[in-house]
Amino acid sequence: MTKDLRVQMPLWNIAAIVGLGAIIIPMLLSEIRWFDKDLIFSFKMDYILGLISLCGIFLFVVTCILVILKTIQFNKENPNLKMNMFSLTPGEYIEDDEMFRQVTNNATRKVYTFLSCAIPILTIAVFLPKIWIAFLLILVVIIQNLIYYVEIRKYILN
Repeated sequence: MTKDLRVQMPLWNIAAIVGLGAIIIPMLLSEIRWFDKDLIFSFKMDYILGLISLCGIFLFVVTCILVILKTIQFNKENPNLKMNMFSLTPGEYIEDDEMFRQVTNNATRKVYTFLSCAIPILTIAVFLPKIWIAFLLILVVIIQNLIYYVEIRKYILN
C-alpha cells in the first residue's frame, strides 16, 4: 500500500459511503415495516436496524475524522502537493508530471465510461422502491471509486 493519500482517497470514499449506506438502508427498511405482525419480532428487527444505523454513524464519523487527520498529515509532509478537502476538484488527481496526468486521465475516462452506462440504467430505478434506489446509488459510487483506485494503483505500485 502506498502512503500517498491521493491513491488511498477512493478507499476512504468507499468507507464513508458504506457508513452512510449503513445509516440510510436500515432507516428505509424500518419504514417498510413488513415485520409488524409479530410484535416481539418487530421489536427485535427495529433493535437490529437501529444497531446497524449506529454502527454506520460510527463508521462515517471515524472515517471523516481519519480523512481530516490524514489530509493534514499529508499536507505537512508534502507542502508542494497540498490537498484541499473542500475543493471542487477531487484531491485524488495525481498530476505531478506528464505520466501521472495521463494516468489520471485514463482513470477518469474509465469512471466516466462506467457512469455513462450506469446513469441510464439508474433511471429505471425511479420505478423501484426507495430502498433499491438507495442501494443502487451506493453501489454505483462504490464501483466508481473502485474503478479509479484500481486504475491509479496499477501505475503507482509498479
